[in-house]
Amino acid sequence: MTSFLDPRTLDRLTEIAIDRDGAFERTGRQLQQLLEQGGWPDDVYYDGSPKRQWLRETLEDQAGNQPALERIICRLCDPIESTTRKQPHPRQTCTTTL
Repeated sequence: MTSFLDPRTLDRLTEIAIDRDGAFERTGRQLQQLLEQGGWPDDVYYDGSPKRQWLRETLEDQAGNQPALERIICRLCDPIESTTRKQPHPRQTCTTTL
């Protein structure tokens, strides 16, 4: 399957979603919820494994599914995911960061 995003971009998307040691760091369960609420096409279940590896593999499973990955990118950029930010990043800025 041809990937919509290259491996480095998938890595970066994983890092943004987890936000390790950042103001919006997510637990494994919160990452599962992010995918579910972002309309992920497959049922997802966080199994307790290292969250970076779990999320990267989960994203990679749908690497050729452009609409699914776009929905997750948009969800990450949505102000609902960062309600404590004073000025949420506009979607254009977020997708440019990737």
